[in-house]
Amino acid sequence: MACNVIVATLSLLFVSLISIHATLFVPLNAAVLDLRDRIDIDRNLIPYHIIPQRLSFDQLRAFEPLSTLPTLLPSKTLQITATPLNFTIQHTFITHPDIYLSSVFAVHGVEHLFPVPL
Repeated sequence: MACNVIVATLSLLFVSLISIHATLFVPLNAAVLDLRDRIDIDRNLIPYHIIPQRLSFDQLRAFEPLSTLPTLLPSKTLQITATPLNFTIQHTFITHPDIYLSSVFAVHGVEHLFPVPL
């Protein structure tokens, strides 16, 4: 449920406020619930889970392993850490590919939050 609320909220945000193409990586419900009682959430967490281009799961899989993708966090990237049998980003499985696709953005569910590098 929490994942659905985040997707719906971000959908409205992107459609109404932001005119960029983007891909969002949204953690599973358990990862989101772990955050709900924390007051020290890193303000870089959300921008680090968004890349400024729309990529479907098939498009993501076309990247070579160790390729990097820019994020909305300046000078920080996400790395494709896939193997022939498993597709991962930052060593995190995409558990729900293509949760939502539109002409301007894509949303993929991930196993857990990506740790924000220092």
